[in-house]
Amino acid sequence: MRRAFAARLTEIAASDDRVVLLTGDLGYSVLEEFADAHPTRFYNVGVAEANMMGLAAGLALRGMVPYCYSIATFATMRGFEQIRDGAGLHKLPVRIVGIGGGFGYGALGPTHHAVEDVALMRAIAGMSIFAPSYDSHVVPILDHMHALPGPAYLRLSKDSIADDPALPLDALAVSTLGTGDTALVGSGPLLRTLAAFAGPST
Repeated sequence: MRRAFAARLTEIAASDDRVVLLTGDLGYSVLEEFADAHPTRFYNVGVAEANMMGLAAGLALRGMVPYCYSIATFATMRGFEQIRDGAGLHKLPVRIVGIGGGFGYGALGPTHHAVEDVALMRAIAGMSIFAPSYDSHVVPILDHMHALPGPAYLRLSKDSIADDPALPLDALAVSTLGTGDTALVGSGPLLRTLAAFAGPST
């Protein structure tokens, strides 16, 4: 998903000179395409995600559309106050891109487990949240998100997720398991796991 995001954002930036991409010292082997195509609009702010969110708010106030790219926990938790006070309270078009939602970075331990990120972003009034399930969902979601007037959070898998033709972008998949009254709800790449666990979609 990261590569699909970077490729499409590079294309968007070619026709919209307001687009700026900021990273918290990661994205190597992923963001180079954007950096090479738009070197004056790419900033590596270092391991300083809170500062990145403040910088993004300032850029947005000057008419830019900044995308802030980092591991999901760092993108949403380290800079939460700056996101709320900047992009949130001022309804700015800051796009937060969190990589490795859920346990995507499982081997790196609980500091990298993004299990609170969506809850935090939902607490900010006016924040739009997107969690693509497959690589092919990234482009239409990114196109829609880019046109929004206010802040948005894009939660991406760090891995490439192949298509499932049974789950189009605009559909709600409902799976059943047994006859109990337990509901399992998921979003993003987790839907593939739920579908395998719960059986065929209906």
